Amino acid sequence: MTSSFARALSPMAGIVAAAMSSDENASALARARAISAATTVEDVVACVPLAFQAALATPLRDLASCAKKMCAARNIVRKYDALAAKGQVPSSIRQKEPVLQMSKEFAETESGKALVRKALADHKAYVDALFKQLRAAKTEELQELSSLLAPEKV
Repeated sequence: MTSSFARALSPMAGIVAAAMSSDENASALARARAISAATTVEDVVACVPLAFQAALATPLRDLASCAKKMCAARNIVRKYDALAAKGQVPSSIRQKEPVLQMSKEFAETESGKALVRKALADHKAYVDALFKQLRAAKTEELQELSSLLAPEKV
């Protein structure tokens, strides 16, 4: 495969090849250009000198994976906060209100109506408590992922 064909397939290949040149200034400039052009983790790994690629590839991929998880958790926390502000719950925990089966005569009495109101209130309290726990768990997950990406830990 010719080098021009390889560059046509991937501009990163040409940039990395230029970074390996014997001219120190051209090599440094090409390496800086490659890092700036990197859009994927594999592009970043390709920018690492070959002597260090084996040692750094896995930690770089793990770091990117953790960052991706943190971004997803942050988006979910924002969605949960927006739903909580509206007084709603996520569809994943939304449940149909229970239907209590009782005779028509009993359902029309004050005792029957009170039982239905209590059952509906208990159901709403259950869903609200579940949502509160879900929000707390996701917030804690976000804090844990953020701490893993703290500069002193990386």
